[in-house]
Amino acid sequence: MARNDVRHALTQAGRATDRDAPEFAYWIRIATGHYFEAESALREWRSMPDIQAFIATIPEDGRQALKVTSGAIQKMGKGALEHSRNRTLHYPYPTSKYPTDHELSAALDTLGKEEVLVVSGGDGLDRLHFADHLALALALAEYDRSNLRAQGKIVGTGAWGFVKFATRAWKAYGDARGLELGLPASGD
Repeated sequence: MARNDVRHALTQAGRATDRDAPEFAYWIRIATGHYFEAESALREWRSMPDIQAFIATIPEDGRQALKVTSGAIQKMGKGALEHSRNRTLHYPYPTSKYPTDHELSAALDTLGKEEVLVVSGGDGLDRLHFADHLALALALAEYDRSNLRAQGKIVGTGAWGFVKFATRAWKAYGDARGLELGLPASGD
């Protein structure tokens, strides 16, 4: 489940980049949120002896992908991805348990002098691009602004590492049980 979510969000972010679409920021935030949740769940599952024994059966490239995905979380530093996830999936309001109303005010002050851009979707549904900038500013508040590009690469590498690990784990599970997994369906 998590593999599919992370993979889909990363794929959509890549497509948005190719089209220079304003949705890129959205898909990156979603990918980061799913990746954080997936890695948190995986960390808990890995504490179980049966899961540890299963992981030992996964081919080396899958175990290396596990190291990549876990290492990326550590490289990002405590709290950065959790903060991003919380700010992506919880909209600011004054009584929130997160200090989002203060953060919203600070982000609006920072972005207040930028051009307000509305992107026409051609279907009568416009995208408020400035809102994407605001959402990204809230999500990235715990990142090191001077090192944002490098941190983005760390998160991307870790998220794709998670996808690769989960894919290899699924294949190892199927192989151990003699399951025929077949070829991917078209479009996958």
